[in-house]
Amino acid sequence: MKTKIRSKVKSDIPLYGTILAVSLALAWWASTPKSTSDSRQVRLFSVSPAAIEEVQWQGANQTMIARRREGDGRFWIQSGQDSFLASDRFDESLKFFDPLEAKRIVAPTTGMTDEQWKAFGLKPASAKLTIKLKSVSASEKSESWSIELGNLSFGTSDRYGLSPDGKTVILLEADAISGFDNAVARFFDRSVLSKNIDDADSAEIEKGKSKKRFARQNIKTAEKEKPPFEGPFNDWLDKFERLRALRYADATTEEKLTQLQPELTLKVLKGDRIGEEISMKKMDDMGKTTWWIFSSIGKAHLEISANRAEPVVKDAESLF
Repeated sequence: MKTKIRSKVKSDIPLYGTILAVSLALAWWASTPKSTSDSRQVRLFSVSPAAIEEVQWQGANQTMIARRREGDGRFWIQSGQDSFLASDRFDESLKFFDPLEAKRIVAPTTGMTDEQWKAFGLKPASAKLTIKLKSVSASEKSESWSIELGNLSFGTSDRYGLSPDGKTVILLEADAISGFDNAVARFFDRSVLSKNIDDADSAEIEKGKSKKRFARQNIKTAEKEKPPFEGPFNDWLDKFERLRALRYADATTEEKLTQLQPELTLKVLKGDRIGEEISMKKMDDMGKTTWWIFSSIGKAHLEISANRAEPVVKDAESLF
């Protein structure tokens, strides 16, 4: 009989745990102030990604400044000690600003107690997001938008914030502001070869005075799919595409690298036009050897692992 009772109690534990969790969630929801329009999405502002010149994130543990680069319009990010070119993920994140909407209105700020401000994490705010737009003319000051952000909503990744006019506590969807608080992990573009290779008609390798071009094989493939390249080039290209950037060169290193001749050059061709040119460089500085890649698209030197770079350069010799 005791065994049956003990078994029943044990089987009820998960049920009681679920009831307790739901009760706590409901208690929290009931404790947060509500607005009569609290289920309505509210447009905060609408900015075309093409009009954005700079994005700033100021958090307790992380800061980020992303500025649009002249020439190609890509964003260069400074986050802590890291400087790097933004990946496509950053461009995708900017689309949430066209428009940026609050998931719901939580409460008016008028009459809020210190405990309520603290519960939302907005006194003081835990982070601030600022978006600066391109100036219409040199004489006009650029327009900007800022939002102060607080704690995560209970049980979700959504985040409380303060409306730009400061009159309302709002709830922002997680995807709308994700990544800015951890820019290196989210936006660092570590790829060394762009997607141009997928559309290339041929590719050319140069090493010293040797040069060889590899065309696509003349075989049928699925619609919109390019056939593989000729010979052993595909295996070599696979190794090359697996190279990843460790860091971007600082200004001093960049100056030294521009004076070096490449150990190897890869050209991606569309007809006779060069779609992208990638150079691999070896630098010996104060007894230390490092390997770098420079792309005509990225327009910056990226350090890569020497253990991965040296086999790629060596294996290229067998292609000639």
